[in-house]
Amino acid sequence: MNMKPNILIRTCWKISISLALFSHILILNKDVFAMPPKKERDLPGDREQDSRKPYSMQKLSKKEQPILLFNALMQKAAIHFHSGEKDQQLNCYKQILIIEGLSPLFRARTHANIAVVHLHLGQTIIASLNLQKAEGLASLEELETVMGPQSFSVFATTYHKTAEDLYLNHPQKALEYELKALKVPKQEESWYEKIHLHLAILHDRLLKFKESLDHALKAKSGTHLTSDERDRALAFAAMGSAEIGKHEDCLKYFDKIRNIDSLPNTERFLLLSTVGGYYLSNQEWEKGINFRIQATNVLDTSTPQYLWSKYHLAMVYGESGNKEKEVELYSDVLELIRSIPSSEEWRDDIVSIHLSIEIFFFVKEQKEKEEREAQVREQALQQ
Repeated sequence: MNMKPNILIRTCWKISISLALFSHILILNKDVFAMPPKKERDLPGDREQDSRKPYSMQKLSKKEQPILLFNALMQKAAIHFHSGEKDQQLNCYKQILIIEGLSPLFRARTHANIAVVHLHLGQTIIASLNLQKAEGLASLEELETVMGPQSFSVFATTYHKTAEDLYLNHPQKALEYELKALKVPKQEESWYEKIHLHLAILHDRLLKFKESLDHALKAKSGTHLTSDERDRALAFAAMGSAEIGKHEDCLKYFDKIRNIDSLPNTERFLLLSTVGGYYLSNQEWEKGINFRIQATNVLDTSTPQYLWSKYHLAMVYGESGNKEKEVELYSDVLELIRSIPSSEEWRDDIVSIHLSIEIFFFVKEQKEKEEREAQVREQALQQ
C-alpha cells in the first residue's frame, strides 16, 4: 500500500509511537508477552490451543505488575507531552499514583513529573506541593537514580519561582520556599549567590535584619553576581548593619555601591533614608537632610508614601531649628493631602498626619497670639 508521507505523517507518527511503546513493553516483559517459536507454533493442533490461551497480567508476580503498569503509563504520558496534551499527561500520572504496590521511589518520581507539568502551566504553588510530597517519599539522591541529574534543578527552580510568586502577599511563605531552594545541592555557585541575595531581601522585608545582613554578605562575597546585583547586596548589607547598630559598617558598604540609581526605587528610598538617619542621629543636620531629600525625591509625588516622607522631612527641619522650612513643608503636605487620591492602606496614617499638622499650626498661632499680646502689654507698661 503506497501512502504519501506528507499526507499521513501524523497518522504514521502515532503508529510508530504505539509500536515503540508496545516493543518497549515486550522487551521489559519478554517472558510474558513473547510468542512461542515459529516452529512450535506451526505444529498441527497447536494453533487453536495457543489462540485460546492469551497471556495475562495475572501470570506476573505482585512485584512485576506495578512496574509494568508504571512503565506503560509513563510512556503514554510521554506521548501526551509531545502532543502538548497536558491534561491527559496529568491524568496518566494520577493513574500511576493509584497503582497498588508501587514503590515509594516511583511514586516520588511521579509527583516530580506532576510538578514539572504544573510549573510549565505557571502553577508554581501546586508544583512545589507535589515536590514536597516527592521529598516525603524519597531523597533527592534517590530521585537522581531514576530521573537523572536534572532532578536537582527541578526542585531548585520550582521552589525559587514559588518564592517569587509569593513575595508580595505572603513573604513569610516565600521565605520558606527560598530556604528550600538554598538547600538543594549540586547547583552552580552563581545560583546560590542569587538565592542569598533574595533571602537578604526577604529577611529585610520581614524585619529580620541580622539574617538579612548575613545573606547579603554571603551574596556579595561571591564572584558571579552582576554589577547591579552586587550593588543590591551591598545596599542590604548597609541597611542590615544600620539596623543592628553597626553604623560604621553601614557607611562602609554604602560607599562601595557603584550605581545607586540601579537599585529599585523602594530599596533606594530605604537606603538613602537609612544613611540620612545615621547622620541625623549625630545631629549632622546638613548631611542628614540632604540624604532625606534625595530619598523623598525617589518617590512618586502622587503617592501617600511621598506625602509621608515629606511630612517627616518637615519634622527634621523643625528639629534642626529651621522653623521657616518646617512651616513651608507642612503647608505643602496639607496641599498634598487634598490632592492625593485616598488609599485604604494609608488612610489612618494620613488622618494622623493631617491632625498632627493642624495641631502644629493651632499651637503656632496660639503662641504667636500670646507673643503679640505680651508685646502689647510691654509697650503699654513702657508708656
